Amino acid sequence: MKYAFSFLVVIALVVIAGVGSQIPGWAKSPVPFPIQTTCGQAKSLDFIARNRLEAPDTKAEVVARMLLEVLTFRSLFRNTKAQIHPGPKLTYESSKWLWLFALIKLMHLGGVFLSPTRNMPNNSRAVRYINPWNPDIKPHSYEGYEDEFREFMVEAGLPVEKELPAQKDEA
Repeated sequence: MKYAFSFLVVIALVVIAGVGSQIPGWAKSPVPFPIQTTCGQAKSLDFIARNRLEAPDTKAEVVARMLLEVLTFRSLFRNTKAQIHPGPKLTYESSKWLWLFALIKLMHLGGVFLSPTRNMPNNSRAVRYINPWNPDIKPHSYEGYEDEFREFMVEAGLPVEKELPAQKDEA
């Protein structure tokens, strides 16, 4: 029994150390565009009431949302099911035991923190996000384009501004 317990402890430490060493790399990976999963009203016009925890606009609101998610499993308690009982009586029940699933599958804990749908502010209307994977596009004028592809354009019968230079016969 002593050996089995020590073996399990070693395996658990290896898994924890392995996942812990991967987290900085996952955290540094670029996010192409922030797509937040929200179920509340985002910040828009001043006269429209917004939900600061469901659609966070600042980093402080994101931190508050993450803390509530991790400490109280907030999103799990939102799941309800409706049942009709004799009478007729409609009742709503919450799936409170879903928190146990999150504790059993601790590998998902890193996903809660690193998920770009949860850990980014919902401010894509106010802040411009540049896709980090897009290549730098150098401006290309039509004149430069025509210089580069003039022969192919003439072959295809497309009109060009400058004609092809006359070729000298090599004899």
